[in-house]
Amino acid sequence: MDLYSLIAYVFNCAVCATIGTLFLLTPLRKDKEGKIDSYIKTRLCLAASAFIEGLASLLYTVRIVNEVPHLALDHFTGPLFMYFSICIDMTAIIYLLHGKLL
Repeated sequence: MDLYSLIAYVFNCAVCATIGTLFLLTPLRKDKEGKIDSYIKTRLCLAASAFIEGLASLLYTVRIVNEVPHLALDHFTGPLFMYFSICIDMTAIIYLLHGKLL
C-alpha cells in the first residue's frame, strides 16, 4: 500500500511543480496603463497554489520514504497547507471575476 501512495505523491509533486513552473514562466503582459492584468494575477495565484500542493506532496513522500509516523503531518501540516491553498485559489477566482473581459 505504501508503494502505491509513494508513486501517487511523487506523481502529484511532479505535476504540481510542472504546472506552477509553466504558470510562472509565461511572460507577464501589462495593459495600457502599465498595470498587471487580472488574468496574470490569477495565473500567479494558481502557480503559488500549485507549489504549495507540490510541497505537501513532497512532505508526504519524504514521510513514506523515511517511515516516519504521519500523525503531525495529517493533523496539522496537511490541513494547514490545504487551507492556504484554498485561500489562494479563492483569491485567484476573485481576481478572475474582476477582470475586464468576462
